[in-house]
Amino acid sequence: MYRLINDYRDAICLRLADLDIAAYGELMKALQSRGADATTSPHFQAAYRRYWRMNVARLGDLYYRRYFELLADCWVSQSTDIEAIVRDLAETLEARTLQFSFATKLAHMVNPRLPVFDSFVAAFYFYTPPASSNSFDQRLGDLLTFYRFLQAEYDRVTRDPAGSRMLAEVRNKLSLDLAVPDERVLDWLIWGLVSLLRERARQRVEIQYRI
Repeated sequence: MYRLINDYRDAICLRLADLDIAAYGELMKALQSRGADATTSPHFQAAYRRYWRMNVARLGDLYYRRYFELLADCWVSQSTDIEAIVRDLAETLEARTLQFSFATKLAHMVNPRLPVFDSFVAAFYFYTPPASSNSFDQRLGDLLTFYRFLQAEYDRVTRDPAGSRMLAEVRNKLSLDLAVPDERVLDWLIWGLVSLLRERARQRVEIQYRI
């Protein structure tokens, strides 16, 4: 799969325009320059929710308020305990909904070398998230096991000479700041490849339907 990323990296880089990489940089700069104070800004919160696509989840004001309070707390303590973040945020939702992806995004903002979990990453590694019929603890345990694999795999790829060359070429093509870690670049490449594959699969279905 990494060979596919390398083979299609030019097309993937074009695709990454949809991710608004500049917006990510602005969020990170705001946190690094203002620290926890940045999280109280309505402008920062709106930009954060827009970039991380939180608004479509419609989780309610109580969740978003606690989310940014927790982001501030984690920034001050430099804590990236994803299990603790998930459990804390679940308390603000009915039926303790498990929002694992948003928890990894919060941890990533504190430590940008941490991977971000979402449906694109899951698809790339052929991971099927646990069914909602499982208990909260069972689902969280399964997700945390996969996340530990993800951390180890990102570390392996970014240290591998071939992976390092690929990431360096993409960095150069996108003129990325050195403050953006390789792990985040790999996140973007995975998103870009899965996005392209899904689009092409959809196009094939549409063509077959028309025929």
